[in-house]
Amino acid sequence: MKIIIIGGIAAGMSAAAKAKRVNPDAEIIVIEQEDYISFGACGLPYYLGEEFNDEQEMFARTPEQIERLGIKLLLRHRVESIEFATKTLAVKNLSTNEVSHETYDRLMLAVGAKPFVPNIAGIDSSDVYTITKLNEVKRLQQELSNIKISKYCHPGWWIYWH
Repeated sequence: MKIIIIGGIAAGMSAAAKAKRVNPDAEIIVIEQEDYISFGACGLPYYLGEEFNDEQEMFARTPEQIERLGIKLLLRHRVESIEFATKTLAVKNLSTNEVSHETYDRLMLAVGAKPFVPNIAGIDSSDVYTITKLNEVKRLQQELSNIKISKYCHPGWWIYWH
């Protein structure tokens, strides 16, 4: 049996590990567009707020640990299309832009959440952040480190500039 799971963050990796425990002979493939897996995005606000500084605390397992369980990972890959009638996926390698095809017996979609971004003026500005991915938090941290704060103003007021 070949099981493909689209999405390798929390839900996808939990399902993959459980499937391997229940059916050790199954071929399990996890397709994830990021270059990491087993990520607890709920820790992002705490990481941004410097409640902890080691980003590795948000990862349950490394890719190497998962592959040792016999689960194949396709990191930096994205499913471009699903053909349900033939149980076939078109999978794009985001590093090379090559598209390959995978067949499956069972398919799970664990693609996670997508932030709601309202249609308002300026929403596409580089100063707008959605806190769902580690690279967005790192980009915000970098931007915040560039802000200079002046205490030389009216008490209780803060002025900042780039």
